[in-house]
Amino acid sequence: MAKDLLFFIFLYYGFALAGWLIETVYKSIIHGRLVAPLSYLGLPFAEIYGIAGILLVTFFQMSSSWPHILVIFVAAILMSLLEYFGGWWCQL
Repeated sequence: MAKDLLFFIFLYYGFALAGWLIETVYKSIIHGRLVAPLSYLGLPFAEIYGIAGILLVTFFQMSSSWPHILVIFVAAILMSLLEYFGGWWCQL
């Protein structure tokens, strides 16, 4: 149990940091200067990517016997819903 929790904590921070780095590089290239995206608590993490990473890893583990095209389709819907409700929540 403790190993599973530790695995998901590291997974969350890994995805959150990777998402923040990718977003920073992308925005910096687009704007032609270093642009660090804002994040919650001012840390170099994009929380939405951490949550999405955990959801995707869990979903992929549960759906390992499904056809690949169905897994891709359902994963795209899940990530779209997460992004939509995350944006909706921020508008409140």
